[in-house]
Amino acid sequence: MSDSAFRRLILDTVAVVIAKPPSASALVELLRIASPGLAESESSADHVVRDEARRERLFKTLKLRIHPDKHPGDERVTALYQDVQTFYDRCVEKVNEAPAKTTKKDDGSKVSGTATAGPATGGTYPNQ
Repeated sequence: MSDSAFRRLILDTVAVVIAKPPSASALVELLRIASPGLAESESSADHVVRDEARRERLFKTLKLRIHPDKHPGDERVTALYQDVQTFYDRCVEKVNEAPAKTTKKDDGSKVSGTATAGPATGGTYPNQ
């Protein structure tokens, strides 16, 4: 495979990934473009996503690979380069969102940390 074909393949792969909804799994997929050897196991992938320093390093590597200066004459690269930054930022926001806290009731069932009916509607908040 020639160098230019390889570069096009990377750009095409990035374009496919950033067309997906932002999520932790999409972020892992994006980072795997920069580091194909990134562990396939879910726990390792979750660790990479939550490890800010490693995540930033992998993203920087990806940005260097798709930088417009490395793809002269390809007009879509500038837009893709900007879009990948936006996509990355949205994925990181998703990862950093606090997961809903769950607690167990006395009967063993789980209760979400959000209320379905509050005092204004005559209901109560969970765990009350």
